[in-house]
Amino acid sequence: MRIGFLIFVILLLAISGLVLQSSLGNKNLALDAAATLGEQPDSTLLRQSADYQNEIPSAGFEKEDTSIIYKWDDTVFDWVEIGELERQNHPSNVEASEVDFTAPVQMEWEQLMNILYQLKYYPELDLSVFAPVFGPKLENLDGQMVTIEGFILPIDEEQGIWALSAFPVASCFFCGQASPASVISVYFSEGSPRRRYATGDRLSLQGKLMLNHNDPVELYYILKDAEGTLIQ
Repeated sequence: MRIGFLIFVILLLAISGLVLQSSLGNKNLALDAAATLGEQPDSTLLRQSADYQNEIPSAGFEKEDTSIIYKWDDTVFDWVEIGELERQNHPSNVEASEVDFTAPVQMEWEQLMNILYQLKYYPELDLSVFAPVFGPKLENLDGQMVTIEGFILPIDEEQGIWALSAFPVASCFFCGQASPASVISVYFSEGSPRRRYATGDRLSLQGKLMLNHNDPVELYYILKDAEGTLIQ
């Protein structure tokens, strides 16, 4: 079995983990999918819940309050809710400054990872997933040419599925406990040389940065028409 296929499976499991973790954050969804739509859940399912004796059911079983904002906490490797003051003062809320787009913009991983999140319900999955809340500076870079350095993960070379990680393989999002915003989906340009990179090779990539606002099974960031240079 090719190593690319194995890593592809890891990618799917990792994304599924995000979905499941988001789902477990709201036990009402496990009781009754209709609860997400604001309907009264099946009381029989509620009584059968293993946690029924240990928690007080919330009144109304409302759909998630999307006004609640979260951040990723590297000390607990999980999303944590933040208050309004912290939200207003978060670095991601800094207004975008004028950027020279005549040349690719050099991106830093800190800027990509320093974002906020909210729970978003996706009917096609019948689940709530932590979706990114991009600040003005990142929104200003959506669709622009950028350069960034990181560690390449050949998910499936034959299908052209790759990822770039801020961290080496052992501590990356897929294999470790890094932030979900520390990886980028990479799609090399059609004219890019078909060389085979080894897992963990350090690359400098140039391509068009796309912010993922609505696809729950894609990474938060996508680099299209990418060209890579191996860093020795």
